[in-house]
Amino acid sequence: MSENTAPNSAYAREIHVTLACPQPQVSVEKGKVIKGPTPDAERILAAVQGPIIEGIQARFGHQTGVSVSMGRRAEVKTVGKFKEKAGEVQEAVSEILEATFSDLDLD
Repeated sequence: MSENTAPNSAYAREIHVTLACPQPQVSVEKGKVIKGPTPDAERILAAVQGPIIEGIQARFGHQTGVSVSMGRRAEVKTVGKFKEKAGEVQEAVSEILEATFSDLDLD
């Protein structure tokens, strides 16, 4: 979704990233489904928020506002004018997210 301006914002354009809430780890042992603990969403968000914002601003410039939150499903929304098409922005953000999560160490 792309709109013309970023209302009530100090930025000319923005990218809103919604990460899917973590789900419990599920395994099957001796024919029974075993649900493990659900990863802590707040801890994950705190760990990835900085690198995601830095990665997006490195790619699209520091004049781009970035918000990162958790929700039911993953989503990337753009607000304002970008040189790239919305699909290209989403693809670039997906690459940044993939790199961020591949480097993630919560231990």
